[in-house]
Amino acid sequence: MKPSRIDRQFRIFALGCLIGFGLGGHDLSAAAQPRADLDLAEKVQTALQSDPYINDSHIVVSVDKGTVYLRGFVMGAWDLLDAIRIAHRVAGGNRVIDEMSIIVGGRK
Repeated sequence: MKPSRIDRQFRIFALGCLIGFGLGGHDLSAAAQPRADLDLAEKVQTALQSDPYINDSHIVVSVDKGTVYLRGFVMGAWDLLDAIRIAHRVAGGNRVIDEMSIIVGGRK
């Protein structure tokens, strides 16, 4: 038996509602997510500050839903690579996105 036109329209509408409302699921840990992000950002920033070879005074660390963002600038390519390496180590399996610039000829 072929579904009627109204039945098909209803199914399309229902599917659109499910997609629009996130398939009806609610993430109960959503309230804990920002705290976890803040903790991870603090751990990455502390690790950068404790490294004696990186001038981290112009690096800003932020975390959004587990993804670590490094922003700002560093004084050379080695600082850039070290900052990314440290962030990866501290972040574990989380993504690290580099949005830093290198200031050519900069000094510590």
